[in-house]
Amino acid sequence: MKQGMNKENKLIGVLGGLGPWATSGFFEMVLEETAARCDQDYPDLMIINRSTTPDRTSYLLKKSGVSPVKYMAEDAARLEKAGCGAIVIPCNTSHIYYDKIADRVSIQVVNLIKEVAAEGNLCGMRRIGIMCTEGTRVSRLYDVAAERNFMQCVYPSEIGQKYVNSLIYDDVKAGRKPVRKKIIDVFDELLSRGCDGIVLGCTELSVAYRLLALERSYANVLDSLRILARRTVEISGKRLKMTGLAGSNTSNKRIS
Repeated sequence: MKQGMNKENKLIGVLGGLGPWATSGFFEMVLEETAARCDQDYPDLMIINRSTTPDRTSYLLKKSGVSPVKYMAEDAARLEKAGCGAIVIPCNTSHIYYDKIADRVSIQVVNLIKEVAAEGNLCGMRRIGIMCTEGTRVSRLYDVAAERNFMQCVYPSEIGQKYVNSLIYDDVKAGRKPVRKKIIDVFDELLSRGCDGIVLGCTELSVAYRLLALERSYANVLDSLRILARRTVEISGKRLKMTGLAGSNTSNKRIS
């Protein structure tokens, strides 16, 4: 069941570990986005952090022969069996396998890609720069979702994509501090090519963006992880902090 859920089902399953730092960052963002005065005001989450799930991009690009689908589908089934009323996946690339995961359960599985594209449309964006893994890029997940929301996707140059890959794998996934210049260079490239919005289409990039405190430096950045965190709070039945559009800085120019 890919859409709809009983509003009374407030336990949200998190299919995590894809990777671990993104899952950790997601949990913190859920807390940050909840209007709470005590413990009981926060959403109930059940997190599976299976870090040993095979790499999604490596399998898609045929660099690995081990499919991650079996692992993710099993974990989704575990979350449903444990009583979760909906499942979220804090990983963009994993949505290549969205249908196979969602078909394994009878509860709602939130589609992160569709949520981000809808947010871009709501913000009035028409030409969005996509920073993501090579797996997400070749899958055209964002292209399809963007077209349905009357938007066009622009991807980094070859050098820019190398910076994005390095941020994801060499920095965040490896537990190292992200290099500020890498992300800024890609931001500037995409803005120079006429993008009116930039999508952090990999949750490790969301972690880097947050660690480097870039939220006030660049306008119209759609942070996929924060968008998912806000959607999670909504589905759980808890109250969102009213801080504007989800995951985005809504001014219209670079500040720094």
